[in-house]
Amino acid sequence: MVYKNFFKIRNTILSVVAIVLWVAFITYMIIERDKPERTPASAKDDIQQEKKRPKPHSLYRN
Repeated sequence: MVYKNFFKIRNTILSVVAIVLWVAFITYMIIERDKPERTPASAKDDIQQEKKRPKPHSLYRN
């Protein structure tokens, strides 16, 4: 009798933990999807250097 109650309680607790983990995982995936893409630091340096370079005159552009 005690064992049946123990297993029922244990299974209920495990089910609740599994549901909480799934909800947390799905929430995390939704939040990550909405974030803009991250660029590595080296790429950021390249982008900043290109911004510093003077642009050619509009007559010389293709």
